[in-house]
Amino acid sequence: MRKILQLVLLAIFVSAGSLCGVTGSSVRSGPVVTRLASSCDALTRGVAGEIWIGWVMSLQPGWHVYWQHPGDVGSPPLIDWVLPDGCSVSELLYPPPQKVSMSGYRANGYKGEVVFLARLTIPPAVSGSDLKILARVSWLACSKICLPGSAELSLEIPLLDAARKDLKWNETFERMIEGQPREIPENWSLRLSSAGAFYKLIFPPELSGESCRLEVFTENRLVRSSVPPQRRRQNDRMEWLLKKSEWATGSTNRMRGLLRVGWQDANDTFYRFDLPILSE
Repeated sequence: MRKILQLVLLAIFVSAGSLCGVTGSSVRSGPVVTRLASSCDALTRGVAGEIWIGWVMSLQPGWHVYWQHPGDVGSPPLIDWVLPDGCSVSELLYPPPQKVSMSGYRANGYKGEVVFLARLTIPPAVSGSDLKILARVSWLACSKICLPGSAELSLEIPLLDAARKDLKWNETFERMIEGQPREIPENWSLRLSSAGAFYKLIFPPELSGESCRLEVFTENRLVRSSVPPQRRRQNDRMEWLLKKSEWATGSTNRMRGLLRVGWQDANDTFYRFDLPILSE
């Protein structure tokens, strides 16, 4: 009986280990706990491949960090990779943001737990017992005050005879990738123009109904994120007046960003937009 109990406990331990997967040591800095995670428990030794690496940040309640285009206030999280020879990594993939607030100033960011992804490319020449990944990260976390933070993170992925996916993180990363912004449907005819101190954004009839929820996140500080849009209806279309920002960092000929759309009880969907700014 004791032997059977030992086998059962061993099976539970092995199962739990396979679900936990490969995660780097957590580092706490103020209200933020951060670490690296991998979509694989193990990689195949001597075989080229690609995997997802996640930079995970867990924030205390009431605190937030920022999107890559934070708006009126804030700074985006930054990461500097230190990789084995021959490995390369993609640009950081940010999840769609939400509206956050710092002392009454609305910006674009994240609360709770947020994961930033990067695609790691591994050459066949990598050998040894494990693949070691290092990253120097920094961020700005805000609540009633703002605290800059930084950390040096590491992750070691075993090199074995056969690769294994991480059941927890692989699923988390796949959900995040599925939730990335989509291309705007061709039949949605959004129109953007310059109107004095504002940009006028005209939505198509498909997005102008009372049951449609809309939110706009713009890049390059073109629009004041802390000034709510002025909304008005013209015939069958909704118009928004977006306050121009004096802190624009990019071209003022086009506006790029994300459009968040939701209907009734359906989950919201993010769409990428890239619109020319027309003259009135």
